[in-house]
Amino acid sequence: LFLDSDDLTDLEKLFDYVGSQSETLVLLCSAEILTRPWCMGELVTAKNKNVPVVRVFFPDFAQPDEAWINNYEKAVPGVTCLAEHGISLEMVKDMLRWLNNLPAIQLPGDINPTVVDNLCAKLVATKQGGTTSITFTAECAPASTTAILVDNSQYEALATASILAKLLIPHFAHAPDEIPYVLSTGMELSHTTKKVLIICTNGVFRQMQILQALITAVKQSVSMVPILADENFRFPSKAFLEEHRPIARSATSNPEGLLKLIQDVFKEIAIVFQPELYSTTADILAAKATEVARRLNSSELTVRTSMPEEGDGDGHPAGVDVGERKDEDEVEVVQELV
Repeated sequence: LFLDSDDLTDLEKLFDYVGSQSETLVLLCSAEILTRPWCMGELVTAKNKNVPVVRVFFPDFAQPDEAWINNYEKAVPGVTCLAEHGISLEMVKDMLRWLNNLPAIQLPGDINPTVVDNLCAKLVATKQGGTTSITFTAECAPASTTAILVDNSQYEALATASILAKLLIPHFAHAPDEIPYVLSTGMELSHTTKKVLIICTNGVFRQMQILQALITAVKQSVSMVPILADENFRFPSKAFLEEHRPIARSATSNPEGLLKLIQDVFKEIAIVFQPELYSTTADILAAKATEVARRLNSSELTVRTSMPEEGDGDGHPAGVDVGERKDEDEVEVVQELV
């Protein structure tokens, strides 16, 4: 099992890997996959070399219709780069029509370890045509002391959380009850949780499950560590607080205290962990996971024992200059990147 980018230093070899060194090609059908010329070249090669292909449908994927296929060169002008490798536009169009009739597995809107296990089982067993679906079933949180909070509506964020959780396992092999778990949809924070990693992507603090988990966490005297998984993540500023105040009111009778708690999370320096970046390698991720493990084991983590006091009467948390908080946090992250 390998990704098409694993140890790839020469793009010229990519199509040979597919055509002569692969027994099956698994196509992860995300929204933009069919607009990637090199992926199309791999699929044309698989078709020509009779390599079996199994499609995995993400919720936002739409199968191409005949009109889109006929105008493919307008939607993807970069496809012409394949010509020098002997792959014509008509070959790509024929492949897309062929692709629509191949076996497929439809993923649910939410993912947890059970869904991933079911997907792997179906991939191994898939021989027949047609489309099969995987049903999401909520799980109970394990009795672990460390949770990973993530926006379950974002597949990229979920993938980041899952990768981090897997890379952290060896660091806690001596203490299985400390191995982090990902808080998936429908799961409540375990009563044993004492440390929380927050996967910071835009929109994470708009998720009711995340807000409820934070409220529960402080009741359990937890420590929190922010994980910067999105370069465009917006740190809590005055505008951020105003935008999030309505959802905070829906989550608790102390919305200003909750907003202050979110701000306080970033008193801990964020650790950058971004598998999605092209420049990220397995070695970089392993090094970052080691850094996360060290932070979790640090005796200097701040323990949150209660919700902060309510606001100062002006709609803002007491004793906090929300206009300056963002700059401070950005400085911390810059320092972390350096």
